[in-house]
Amino acid sequence: MKISKRLKHIIALVPKHARLVDIGSDHAFVPIKLAQTGQIDFAIASEVAAGPLEISKQNIAAQGVSAQVQTRLGSGFDPFTPADRLNTFVIAGMGGELMTSLLEAADPALLQPATLILEPNNQEKLVRQWLNQHQMGISQEEIVAEDNHYYEIIVAQPQTQTKPLTATDLQFGPRLRRQKSAVFVEKWTHRLQVDEQVLAQLSAAKTVDFTRVRELELDVKAIKGVLA
Repeated sequence: MKISKRLKHIIALVPKHARLVDIGSDHAFVPIKLAQTGQIDFAIASEVAAGPLEISKQNIAAQGVSAQVQTRLGSGFDPFTPADRLNTFVIAGMGGELMTSLLEAADPALLQPATLILEPNNQEKLVRQWLNQHQMGISQEEIVAEDNHYYEIIVAQPQTQTKPLTATDLQFGPRLRRQKSAVFVEKWTHRLQVDEQVLAQLSAAKTVDFTRVRELELDVKAIKGVLA
């Protein structure tokens, strides 16, 4: 069973002895690997559609971890209740807008004792904004480059009081921008180059979209500031 670099980073962030759910589990690779290494006490792989869930069931049985890993069918957090005593939720490989809609619809009683490990494929800013607005503090962040894409992984837990995140924190990540890893610099250097190319093209056009130009100018300024 081949595990991608992105999933290896997610697995490494899961707390020891977790009772874990992997929402939208995508073949159940994460809970299977965690069960095989003894890192978790119990896991559920969930899917919104029956076909992918059946694939997860087959993988779990083939890897010999059926005693530790269950499957459930349903959307987002709907298949779970506080009686499951879950304490870790992994949501990975979906857009930030969908991810925040699932979090918004979740029973708050499920999230209160939980660690969230989130890997949005885009719109990371929306995810950080939701966490900040719902008293979830960001304790760890990682960035992974794989297959010409940059994946940001956000770990959060409930807090009694959270400090408001700045616009810079929301866009770049409060921990990522301070760590300023080589992958982080690579991602935003590439983004800066793309923005500057588009800005030059827009500025040279016969009809100038001043709103879009201003957006790009602000983005370029923010990126240069965080890379400085």
